[in-house]
Amino acid sequence: MTISNSLVPKYTYSLNSPIASSSTSSPIAYTFNSNSSISSTVNISGDMQVSGNIILNNSSLNYRLEYIESRLHIPARSIELEKTHEGLAKIWEEYVNTTTELERLCNEYNETLNAIKTFDIIRNT
Repeated sequence: MTISNSLVPKYTYSLNSPIASSSTSSPIAYTFNSNSSISSTVNISGDMQVSGNIILNNSSLNYRLEYIESRLHIPARSIELEKTHEGLAKIWEEYVNTTTELERLCNEYNETLNAIKTFDIIRNT
């Protein structure tokens, strides 16, 4: 495994103790070549910025989020335009109210479904 050191402000990563922590000094980051792999847990307290794509279980996290947003028709909100276009703000408010109602209905459905499953278990024992 090839490890190269580079200076990175803010976070320290250690191979022996996989904890990321804030630091005011310039910590050392470890970069692995494409043939490397490491099984570990990284704990980060605070914000983290990633430049590039995050691959989770061989799937692009960026792609998955974009796909979910498009399938659920989640709009990209523009507060600046809402300030100058009253109709846009009203549509956003209606969207929020609709999604709140949808969430309530989903919860009601799941609670009813769980009650039915529980009743069926009790009835069949």
